[in-house]
Amino acid sequence: MASIWKAWCKAGETMDNVFVSYITDNSVLLTLRSEQKNSLTQEIIVELATAFDKYDSDPKVDIICFTGSERAFCTGMNLEAMAKLEQESAIRTLYLLDILLYKVLRSSKLIISAINGHAVGSGAVLALATDYRLIDANEKIKIGFPEYPKGISLPGLMREIIAKAGLHSARMLLMGEFINPMQAAAMELVDELCEVNLLTRLQELCAKLNSGNHNYRLYKQHFKGHGGYNMPQADDPEYAMVVSMVQNSVGRGVLDA
Repeated sequence: MASIWKAWCKAGETMDNVFVSYITDNSVLLTLRSEQKNSLTQEIIVELATAFDKYDSDPKVDIICFTGSERAFCTGMNLEAMAKLEQESAIRTLYLLDILLYKVLRSSKLIISAINGHAVGSGAVLALATDYRLIDANEKIKIGFPEYPKGISLPGLMREIIAKAGLHSARMLLMGEFINPMQAAAMELVDELCEVNLLTRLQELCAKLNSGNHNYRLYKQHFKGHGGYNMPQADDPEYAMVVSMVQNSVGRGVLDA
């Protein structure tokens, strides 16, 4: 996978934490590559949203893909960093992430996640928000939601995405148990378990979808039902509640438990 990624990098657009490259003439790949296991901070969320907005509004682009670098797809919100922020900034971080998820859900383009590594918390939610999910068949990859066992809840939009994806497992959501790609496929949380090189398969998939034989816009209208989500509001009191939970969890030293 590394050699293919490097080949695409030669013609790509680089930000500090996001790399943009073309998979096909009409398909763009956004690669998250932040230092701490591709966790999310306000800066990284803004970069990812800026890249997404650019190509979501580009009429020449039909497919937008997300992936991660190294061993992580996205490990979710960097809670330690959030706990150090002023409350207003921490609340804005959650709001900006919800806005990004909302845009992914409401996009008219086909959105694909190529899950190359660990997908945790809001990182797993990002994957669930996409229209088609590929995952590397590496049994070491972990997918899960560790928030509730640590006394932290997820904002409403994230909970709605999880529920609409058909995930209701108390063992995952309440007890914080992780699953591997094979289990995720069995639970139909992913669409394709990839036994070959993930980026090679992603390129093949995008080329096939761009061939004109697959009407993915009608597919989204008929089966995804993303029109029912409410647009996040910056003054939603739930953001302040989540921030308070994060700060309390840090104070109790449970984030690393």
